Amino acid sequence: MFYGTYGKDSQAAMRIPDGGPAPETIESEPYVPGYLATQIGKYMRVEFMIGPTLTDRTGILDKVGASYIILRAPNGDLLVCDLFSIKFVSVMRQAPQGF
Repeated sequence: MFYGTYGKDSQAAMRIPDGGPAPETIESEPYVPGYLATQIGKYMRVEFMIGPTLTDRTGILDKVGASYIILRAPNGDLLVCDLFSIKFVSVMRQAPQGF
C-alpha cells in the first residue's frame, strides 16, 4: 500500500513501504518516454505516421517530455515532435559527419 503526503507547496510526496515496489510512471523505462530519456544525446531516425503516410526526421535527441520529444539538427535548430505520432525509432551508434 502507498501513502501520499502533501507538503506546504501542494506537491505530493510518495512514501514507499520497505520492500514495496516503486510505482510505475511515464518516466519508467517500460514506457516509451522513459526509454527514450535513456537515449538523450544520441543520433536517431524517428518515423511518424501522419495520416496514411510514414515520414521521418533525424537528429540528436535533446529532450523528452510526457507527450513530445525534441530533436536537434546539425545547425542547432530544434524540432518538437509529437510522441503519439511516432511509430519507429532507430537509435544510431554514430552520428553522421556534421553532428
